[in-house]
Amino acid sequence: MAKIIICFPSVVNLIRSLWVQITLYSNSINQIKFQNDIVYKSAELESVKARSVNLNTLLEILFLLRPKKIGSEFMIRIGPKGEGGYVLYNNLEKISKLISIGIAKDTSFEEDFSQHTLGKVHIELYDHTDRPVRKLPPNFTFHSIGIGDSDNPSKQLLTLRTIIDHSVQFSDISILKIDIDGAEYETLNEVESHLYNRFDQIIIELHDISELNVANGKMLDVISKILRDFNVIHLHPNSFEPWINVYGICLPKVLEITLLNKRYSGIFSTEIPVFPTNLDFPNQQFNEMILGTFIYPEPTRH
Repeated sequence: MAKIIICFPSVVNLIRSLWVQITLYSNSINQIKFQNDIVYKSAELESVKARSVNLNTLLEILFLLRPKKIGSEFMIRIGPKGEGGYVLYNNLEKISKLISIGIAKDTSFEEDFSQHTLGKVHIELYDHTDRPVRKLPPNFTFHSIGIGDSDNPSKQLLTLRTIIDHSVQFSDISILKIDIDGAEYETLNEVESHLYNRFDQIIIELHDISELNVANGKMLDVISKILRDFNVIHLHPNSFEPWINVYGICLPKVLEITLLNKRYSGIFSTEIPVFPTNLDFPNQQFNEMILGTFIYPEPTRH
């Protein structure tokens, strides 16, 4: 049983959150039946209705993020044991290209990836805010280019769509890694879903998991689009950021997600994954965050 963590912003939310948590973790209940049977003052009614709608949206996001389990012997950690390391499906011998967007000065993940693949993978780095501090191997190409909502080469900005279209061919077996500190919602959402299908794996850091990004629909739009062709295979909270209360449910503010293309759908175990795994390490020493199973049932749709 996963550890249950609940935040209570008010007495009303205490009741609502307790009901949601009991429902989420009951083996006998397959659907959430959320009933508004509390009488509110008329001035509060619209706010309560809005929160109920947004809570249902959040539960839909969490349902979509249900991870699938791959045997640990088929997974690999690349990068340091801490901040900057990620867990992937170990098909590295097939990979021909890695596109890494938002590196700042830290290329430890990319350098370790290159070592694991014996320098045979072409690695393209994109960041216009910093340059790598170490001399890069010959199979690396650094672009001092940032991600924008339109192509503007004079300002060193390109859309993610342009980068994918120009850098990743259908013959490539590629991985996309993106960590752009909160700009990922607009950036990822402007890309047509068929372009994501050019990648075998996608590694994303979702920042600012908050009521605002749930209510404005950005999180649901991005996750729904990418998960048309991908399954979640690994989750890890970034422990540099705290747990936060999102409509009465405590979630990590930043979540590292590894996605695997659905063309690999035949490799999954029937077991439910539990996080952290033996490949995970806290971003801050002695401060690991426990997700447990992270399995949420499909929300009721009206």
